[in-house]
Amino acid sequence: INAEYGDILIVRVKMGLLFLTALFFCFLSFSLSLDNSLTLNLLKQPLIEGAICLDGSPPGYYWRQGTSEYADHYLLILNGGGWCTSIEDCANRAKTSLGTSTLWSQTISGQGITNSSAEENPYFYGWNVAYLYYCDGTSYSGDLTEPVKFKDQTIYFRGGRILDAFLLDLLAHKGLNNATKVVLSGHSAGGLATYLHADHISEMLPASSTFKAIPDAGFFLDIPNIRGQYVMRDLMRSVYLMSNMTGHLNRDCVKSFTLDEQWKCFFAQYTFPFVKTELFVIQSLYDSFQLDNVLQLGCSPPKNDCTPEQLKAFQGFRQSMLQEFDQVNLVSKVGGIWSDACIAHSQAYYGNYFSNKNWKVGGQTLSDTVDDWYLQKGTKIDWKKMDDCAWPCNHNCARYV
Repeated sequence: INAEYGDILIVRVKMGLLFLTALFFCFLSFSLSLDNSLTLNLLKQPLIEGAICLDGSPPGYYWRQGTSEYADHYLLILNGGGWCTSIEDCANRAKTSLGTSTLWSQTISGQGITNSSAEENPYFYGWNVAYLYYCDGTSYSGDLTEPVKFKDQTIYFRGGRILDAFLLDLLAHKGLNNATKVVLSGHSAGGLATYLHADHISEMLPASSTFKAIPDAGFFLDIPNIRGQYVMRDLMRSVYLMSNMTGHLNRDCVKSFTLDEQWKCFFAQYTFPFVKTELFVIQSLYDSFQLDNVLQLGCSPPKNDCTPEQLKAFQGFRQSMLQEFDQVNLVSKVGGIWSDACIAHSQAYYGNYFSNKNWKVGGQTLSDTVDDWYLQKGTKIDWKKMDDCAWPCNHNCARYV
């Protein structure tokens, strides 16, 4: 009887241990994704004089402390949100959350590459995250000393100073000076800023740190719209001239152009050849923002409301993107690339793109491809995923509008 009782006791103990183990892992999984919020840190006394938003309010960034395992790993994010192209446009923007910090919330939730869930974001989930919010309208590049008056408003173009103040604050107060690994990323206008400023940011970091960058949806094309008009060129040149950004663009790029063509360095396609930082490029071959605002297509292929002429222009956009990649030898020069035949924009941040098991190129998700590149798993071929066919060949994403 005692032996039988002892066996029963052993079984109960084992079952109890199994239960506690399962409970522990459930708690661990829950805790890893429990706090997905980032908290606003306003730079009310920035370490760079005159670093202020369009309306004169203090700039700031959203911060989430990393886990102890990744205490010296930093993910620096440059937020996107387009540009303002005239003084009146910037004055209107200054009244929105893209031009003033007075309208920002105290917290935001991480998405995609900033998500704190190990399941959704298996490599970067535990890193320190510093998410610079966008309030200058110039991709963190403008630097006009004197403010500009518009009616009863005073407008400031200080994007370049904001970027430097952000980095100096992290170095002084958030331990960035002790970083061993730093990744810069940004999406849309922030993706463009990643191309533009990666080398400059690298120079401000500890020499002992490993620095790489992931520009997302920042490769805006200098091409005509469907009517043959260079609207994107005119827009970007206007921003360049209005905000005095020459001093904050890639120095080697600026030197390569004559004075009247230095505005080209505000495009990734002209800056990329001079970027020294290792990049992982995320760029849809059918960038949804560019279809609407660069090509100005005027229809939606998934909705079947395009004319034959519009469909030809739609497919032509992909060819323009690929031709520009070839022109600057982008695919061979970058460390990695994810370029899908999907109508999408900012895929590492918004929507169900980053770790979607059904959204793949070459049989792999965006998240897994980024992780393999950063961890150097496999070979360079494994880190370069591109759809080699036209929409809607990638059936898993073709249904998305």
